[in-house]
Amino acid sequence: MLQSLVGLERAAGFAAMLLILGHGAAASATTVRVGLETLEADAGAPLAGKRLGLVVHAASVTADGRHAVDVARGLGLNVVRLFSPEHGLRGQAAAGEHVADGRDAASGLPVVSLYGEHRKPSPADLAGLDALVFDLQGAGVRFYTYVSTLLLCLEAAAEADVEFVVLDRPNPLGGERVEGPVAAPRDVVPASFLPPNFLNLAPGPLVHGLTLGEMARYVNARRERPARQGGGMVGIRHRCCSRHRRLPLRPRLLGAHVGR
Repeated sequence: MLQSLVGLERAAGFAAMLLILGHGAAASATTVRVGLETLEADAGAPLAGKRLGLVVHAASVTADGRHAVDVARGLGLNVVRLFSPEHGLRGQAAAGEHVADGRDAASGLPVVSLYGEHRKPSPADLAGLDALVFDLQGAGVRFYTYVSTLLLCLEAAAEADVEFVVLDRPNPLGGERVEGPVAAPRDVVPASFLPPNFLNLAPGPLVHGLTLGEMARYVNARRERPARQGGGMVGIRHRCCSRHRRLPLRPRLLGAHVGR
């Protein structure tokens, strides 16, 4: 069974993909530099001069704990508005708890909740943006609200003709583990869909072995109308994120919450 799943995974293009749309590069033999840190190393150049929306949460941080909002603004990037997933921008909401739109007290920026009245950015939410930048930590499994938020943001960006950039992060389960039931065929996330279950939008095996950036690339390549991939940041092979490498993130921020 596992052998057949691995065969499916390779045939579908899941194996040995480059990290996507905006990801980090290996910082050393023992650490991984996430996409946010690569953006900072490039002095924000890939996103300079663009009006940005950031999809972020409490784990959108550098190895030394600086949040993506602070990093982006410190680079002089034009952050127009923020988007928050389940648990809210700062991770204060409970699993499954709806979160209202608001304003981030720390930055003063408006926050559009993607776990409240709607789960997908509306055209009004994306109005005036040149790029939607996504920086959430995935869990390595298909049934997780953050990968669903990724796919809906990808779709919304494609429909609005806004660049979509993923500041990628390693899969905490690693890239070699691919197992479990495979999602029922549904045209691999069609160009337009009304999901019956927000927890289970992603294609592929239950444990898919991908980063969220790789998932975005896989789905985007199969869309009738792909999103424009912006950023131009350095990619690294997913194998760098195996169990032999140390990921310098704060576990307290990652959590293991599965929403409803």
